[in-house]
Amino acid sequence: MRRLLTSIVSGRGAKDDDFTRRSTKSDDDVDDEYSRLYLHVGPCGDYWTGRSIFAAKHLQPGYVKSVELDKSLDVDVLLELLEEEDNGDDGGGDASWTRMIYDEGTLPSDLIDRARVRKGEKMT
Repeated sequence: MRRLLTSIVSGRGAKDDDFTRRSTKSDDDVDDEYSRLYLHVGPCGDYWTGRSIFAAKHLQPGYVKSVELDKSLDVDVLLELLEEEDNGDDGGGDASWTRMIYDEGTLPSDLIDRARVRKGEKMT
């Protein structure tokens, strides 16, 4: 169902027209927009999560990579695995996951697999 402003008065400026266009998003579009979660990774391996793609005027475009996380992934488990790797507790000799995410722009399949396994372990 679409939400539409019905009280549009003639003679308004461009700003009001822009507001009207932005205000006609469907409830589903708005819900979907706020339910997205991104993992942001910097070139030095720093990482954090956020609800939108990362952008900063003082950085070059693409300096920080933003990867949309699948809703089926447990973000807490994913961050726990990345933190363990940072501390050297990951139990494997894998190349840095944050480096792989930064270079490839996607989550490594072995990280996704480990996150799903660990989530299953926590549920039992």
